[in-house]
Amino acid sequence: MTKENKEKDDTEFLLGWVDKGSVLAKQEKHKEAIACFDTAIKIDPEDSQVFFCKGNSLKKLGRNEEAEQCFDKAEELEKLEETEESENE
Repeated sequence: MTKENKEKDDTEFLLGWVDKGSVLAKQEKHKEAIACFDTAIKIDPEDSQVFFCKGNSLKKLGRNEEAEQCFDKAEELEKLEETEESENE
């Protein structure tokens, strides 16, 4: 498998896990959704949206401290992405 193919597979797996987690969250199955988001984070630990989604599910379960950590991480990653984008312009 070439590096390009692996990256494409990883991206597809990431999107699949995020989509599955989002569907579960909409169904109020937040524990299952969090498991999906955790898998997505293992694939790409620098995706701010996954941390945001996980934080929302944690908050719905009343796990506010963990949710706040996810929101903080999402914000940190967004700032990092913005900095990298502005440096590449």
